[in-house]
Amino acid sequence: AGTGELRGLSFGTTAVDILAGLMQGLCELVARDLEVLESTVDRQVSVVLGGGAMAASIWWRQAFAAALAPRAVSHQLNPEIGATGAALVALGRFEVAFELADIGRTDELISPTTTGRPRPQYPS
Repeated sequence: AGTGELRGLSFGTTAVDILAGLMQGLCELVARDLEVLESTVDRQVSVVLGGGAMAASIWWRQAFAAALAPRAVSHQLNPEIGATGAALVALGRFEVAFELADIGRTDELISPTTTGRPRPQYPS
């Protein structure tokens, strides 16, 4: 039921360009929603990204890190962290969830854009 638009398309625009633009838009949407949540606690939060896509894609982690800046952003190295966490909650083993702190850094090189705002570069 949502709407959207794609801008800046040309005859040279590739499917990868379109996908990267959509993914970047998603990152920015998450950043705006996080700002709303932060307004309820009156402080910036640190972010831990998780899931198979985050574990597999440096570009995806960089895109989120750029969109969420200046917050501290790290990622969970376990690609099945969501399923693991859900299983632990279902079993009532909350204390074990805190022991899953296999957190990785998300400070890979981020290339600046011409607008001065950092944005990860994707392979084309």
